[in-house]
Amino acid sequence: MRSPSIPERQSFPALRTAFWYAIGVLVGSCAPAAPSAAAVGVLTLLLGVRRFCRESPAFCCINATLVPPLLLTALGAYAINTDKNRAHPFDDSLLTRPVTLIGQIADPPSSRETRTRFLFRSATCRSGAGVVPCEATVIVTVASGGRRLHADQLHYGMTLALRGHLSAPTPQRNPGEFDSRRYHEAAGIDGFLFVRGTDDINILQRAGGGWMMRTVVAPARAAIVRTIDATVGGQEGEFLKGLLLGERSGIAPRTRQEFVDAGVAHVLAVSGSNVAVVAALLIFLYDLLRLPRRGRSVVVAVGLLLYMALTGTQPPVVRATIMALVFLLAGGLQRPGSSYNALGVSALIILLYDARQLFDIGFQLSFAAVAAIVHFYPRASAWIAAIRFGKIPGRMATPLLRICAVSLVATLGTLPLTAIGFGQFSVIGVLANILVVPATGLSVILGIASCLAGTISPWASHAIGGANVVVLYFTLNVTHVAAAVPFASLPTHGVPILGWIPYMLGVALLFHWREPAVVRRLFAPFLISLQLLLWLPPRDALTVREGLLRVHVIDVGQGDAVLVEFPGGETMLVDAGPRTPAYDAGERTIVPYLKRLGIHQVDVLVLTHPHGDHIGGASSLVRQITVRRIVECGRPFFSMLTAAYRAAAAERGAEVSQVTQGTLLFDPKQVRVYVLGPGQQSIEPDSSRSIVNLNNTSIVIRLLYGGVSILLPGDAEAEDEGELLARYETFLRSTMLKAAHHGSATSSTEPFLEAVAPDAVAVSVGAHNAFRHPSPGVMDRLAARGCTVARTDIDGAIIMESDGRRLWQVQWR
Repeated sequence: MRSPSIPERQSFPALRTAFWYAIGVLVGSCAPAAPSAAAVGVLTLLLGVRRFCRESPAFCCINATLVPPLLLTALGAYAINTDKNRAHPFDDSLLTRPVTLIGQIADPPSSRETRTRFLFRSATCRSGAGVVPCEATVIVTVASGGRRLHADQLHYGMTLALRGHLSAPTPQRNPGEFDSRRYHEAAGIDGFLFVRGTDDINILQRAGGGWMMRTVVAPARAAIVRTIDATVGGQEGEFLKGLLLGERSGIAPRTRQEFVDAGVAHVLAVSGSNVAVVAALLIFLYDLLRLPRRGRSVVVAVGLLLYMALTGTQPPVVRATIMALVFLLAGGLQRPGSSYNALGVSALIILLYDARQLFDIGFQLSFAAVAAIVHFYPRASAWIAAIRFGKIPGRMATPLLRICAVSLVATLGTLPLTAIGFGQFSVIGVLANILVVPATGLSVILGIASCLAGTISPWASHAIGGANVVVLYFTLNVTHVAAAVPFASLPTHGVPILGWIPYMLGVALLFHWREPAVVRRLFAPFLISLQLLLWLPPRDALTVREGLLRVHVIDVGQGDAVLVEFPGGETMLVDAGPRTPAYDAGERTIVPYLKRLGIHQVDVLVLTHPHGDHIGGASSLVRQITVRRIVECGRPFFSMLTAAYRAAAAERGAEVSQVTQGTLLFDPKQVRVYVLGPGQQSIEPDSSRSIVNLNNTSIVIRLLYGGVSILLPGDAEAEDEGELLARYETFLRSTMLKAAHHGSATSSTEPFLEAVAPDAVAVSVGAHNAFRHPSPGVMDRLAARGCTVARTDIDGAIIMESDGRRLWQVQWR
């Protein structure tokens, strides 16, 4: 059977317009605004003089062919520069001291345990004695000090004066991690405000905001949340809130990661699939009531706009709603080839409103998935129709294969973006989507039905909600099982961006193999790009070249985690970061980091001392990564954290041992790993001491590779530094120093720095930490010595490489 033919590209003016405008946005993101503005003027002039050059057909032809694309490109470049200039409303000085923002709550607040979050649009900012205009959109988190704020205390439209600490969206903290700055800038979020308690909230005006939002949308959203809590509850209820309203704050971090690993993370965002379900449900209800077909499009459009408002007009929902409305209008007009033009119109509307959306991974995935389905699915469907089944088996197999085909083409279309954006792609995603996508669609329908039934019969609402619990439980467990499959996801770091060109050309050839004209056009570029990929050396910050020692000071916030990759392939991890009720560095940061590196075994895990910011992530790490040996400082100490990692070690068969100074800890190829501390007097219980400073029991490690040495002193303080000086003197001299105790004033004394004499210093410290690390005095001492200083709170992960002769920092951002 012949594949469906492709309409001529001239029938897609909206798609071509959006394409050239997007190219301009890409170009403009790397170029200043002035040339873009000048280009717009020149090209507009050329377009205008075309009417005066009728006697020159060649000029008119060139003008008509080249000027419109170039004009669109210049407009896109100018737009992105304009949008970028309004993206940073806060002066840096406002991020270093408490401020008071005055403005209005922009969406219904959501409360969870002792914290409340809401979107806030500020008008002015007061810092010190001055009040300055500050038009910005921030996400406010209120720590209510053990008391939960309810909707009657804070609600949409209130005008407030909020006192707290501002912070800007952070860039990538570690290679391959989520880029918070790019995501929030694309979503129009300028920053975050942390308010320590309800005493720092002053209500200036209770009523405000739009009438529709205040009287319809906000009460409806609150009612939906109450219904979900009453009829579903638990983790299933939090998942349903994410499906229906885009409220994902209650979904456990581990569950979110499982959705990513299983290749079904898209269902956590209220986007195309869920909006399509709502549209289908509205059409079904409209037809069920036998209402006139002429008004159906209007009713569905109004319903989708209301649904968009209920979800807080989040960017993924706005994108999906615009796309749905354009497709709805195109379908009503019955225009041929309308799907491609609808896609172009949708993209153009969004980019004209805010060109920064092009760099949002959600925008990219949405349009790539729809484009792949629109273009490739008709061909896949034709192949399925050509398969000869028996009459009865065909009725069962054909629909299933069509569902698989939709999942397959969407996965193929978005795979490069997923690989680049998340540093991995899911091998099992196609199979998982076959089960998860229909199940989540059914959950959305049941959730809406339960909420509607609640207005008439609470019993019916609970009955429908009970049925939904089963479906939600099934979905969560399918995702859990899929994510746990060995090699369910594979890392894609090391594949250059241009390396995906042969992949895309290969997919196009696969689906057009019966069209000789298309094959002739694509086959030569496919072979050329494939040859270039084979000869192109990998350029990736995470790829270790042979013969190099690499040290990663991983950004785990206020804590320590240092990964060492030895030239022979052995690995050592020094500390495992913090663990709090909201954050487990082992599960959230270190394990994903190791997996992105392709590391599934750690030869030695050194836990320098038993403070929570150093051992907190150890239990999660040991349970998810093979750890051959765990080394402790030997100081007798018991806590819930030490019990957790020791229990995990016993389950997984990891050896646990203690070391003291003078030990050769590890002897990998070409590198010597020495233990310089703690001394025996530091780790033995002393009944004369009522309080023991555990920082001074830290394991101090010195790595020696050729002429390069690296000193890792844990949290050793001045007392321990003095003992190290007395014992080792010149042996302490090192090319690189990991600053002790996060740059605290209690460490890095002048005599110690004089002995170590480092060229480079890495400070592992959390942004805006309560301890105000690093100490200005320590930073001044390092600056006076001419040291090159890198900080995880500013630079993210610090990656150093050495060939045994010199040491350099890898620039990965």
